[in-house]
Amino acid sequence: TGRLADNNKDMSAVLGVIDDPTKQRQFPYVLDLNSFRNILVCGPAGSGKSTVIRSLLYNVVNKYSPEEINYYILDFSNGALREMSAAAHCGAYLTDKSENDFNRLLALLENTVAERKKAFEKAGVTNYQSYLEVEQIPRIFLVIDSYTNINTFKKGPEIHSNLFARLREWPAYGIHIILSVNHINEVHSKSKLEIDYRIALQAKDRYEFTEILGTKCTSIIPAAPGRGMCVNDGIPLEFQTAAPYVTADEMNRVRCIRQDLEEINEKFTVGKYPARLLMPSEDEEYRDFCKQFTKERIPLGYSLTEMKKVAVPFNQLSSMSLYFGNAFGK
Repeated sequence: TGRLADNNKDMSAVLGVIDDPTKQRQFPYVLDLNSFRNILVCGPAGSGKSTVIRSLLYNVVNKYSPEEINYYILDFSNGALREMSAAAHCGAYLTDKSENDFNRLLALLENTVAERKKAFEKAGVTNYQSYLEVEQIPRIFLVIDSYTNINTFKKGPEIHSNLFARLREWPAYGIHIILSVNHINEVHSKSKLEIDYRIALQAKDRYEFTEILGTKCTSIIPAAPGRGMCVNDGIPLEFQTAAPYVTADEMNRVRCIRQDLEEINEKFTVGKYPARLLMPSEDEEYRDFCKQFTKERIPLGYSLTEMKKVAVPFNQLSSMSLYFGNAFGK
């Protein structure tokens, strides 16, 4: 299991407050980001899974620069993490409407792994932490909120089956996967072996808490949003998630977080990190798109694989056929 940060030298995130009833004490839930490979947040709908992830991301962007921490979000939770896309640390924010973009994101991260693998070999090191002695490169989080819904993608089963290999290989290169699920069985048994830090929210009984956390739990905690159990020094303890803002007005919460992120972003100049997933501008009009090409070209749009702007040159055409598919997308 992941351990809690012991001192200020650790790269850490504050998630909330831990309650240790046997020692009659409470203390900050501070997670050491160097101590785990991947994270699983497990609990039923409405238990506060997105709040835990939001708190983690909000905390790290407040403490670290984009040269130290990057993240990419696939949000299946109706936009629960949308406001975190405003941070300079965020390389992409995708939803259930973004399957092609998510495939491009996986390709981007695979390329990052390949580049880091070459760099590590050249430097004579075998892991991310050792390479930081050579060069500062960011730790990367791939967040998939409500991971079960990955199966709504056409390639969902393929992504699901390939998850194990990514969970196993990527952490050595500083890329960690954070998943949230409603039930522990939504992740393949092999993949569960590679997720070494788990957070349980509102499990139905102590047996389910035990199954999620991988250590024996003997107590039951009150069912409340953001209330859960984590493991500290091998002992399961109750905790309460610390939300960035506690308010009944969701719009006000989002507005406050976005304002904070704007102020944080002002501290950083546009740099090498994060590697952003290229996306077409939602506000771009076709006439403005056309202005980027000479009159000898027919502007078409963006390529699906690289999202590069595409136009067809007149002087290379004698004829052209157009096919727009059918109502079934075939």
